[in-house]
Amino acid sequence: MAEYEQKDMTGSLFHNDKGDNQNRPDMRGTVKINGTKYSVSGWNNESKAGKKYLSLKVQEFTENPMGNGNTQKPAQQPLVDEIPF
Repeated sequence: MAEYEQKDMTGSLFHNDKGDNQNRPDMRGTVKINGTKYSVSGWNNESKAGKKYLSLKVQEFTENPMGNGNTQKPAQQPLVDEIPF
């Protein structure tokens, strides 16, 4: 995905190659809100009534030097305050 100047209060979603992992989002992209850039992930879903919809997840944007820049922040591990002996 080419880098471009994103206007405030706008965003873009692109189809995502799920590969062999069906849990990956169907779409990925970014949105800029009040000058802050966020990563957006989207999954195609269907309600119990049969109505199709797109489920979204928004999180802080972090740069990925090896990929497309739409990575998640690493989960913080809880502090283990035990002595192992």
